[in-house]
Amino acid sequence: MVSSKLPAPNLDRENDLSTRETASELRLLAYRIPQVCKLSGLGRTSIYAAIKSGALIARRYGRCTIILAEDLAAFLCNLPTNR
Repeated sequence: MVSSKLPAPNLDRENDLSTRETASELRLLAYRIPQVCKLSGLGRTSIYAAIKSGALIARRYGRCTIILAEDLAAFLCNLPTNR
């Protein structure tokens, strides 16, 4: 008789899924506005204001506004520090 161990059930399924989703989002090359808001913690209006001012570079593909991961990282690194 072959004994096989089954993995323990994951009782915290929601956190497990959100962790995997976040990890996969970090590997994306570009983000849409809702993803940028989620990753940066900034609101939609603040993101669009940063785009309008030129502080955040956005690109258009058809009707989609996308922001490259490197542009988002540069924008966040250039924000002033809280002293």
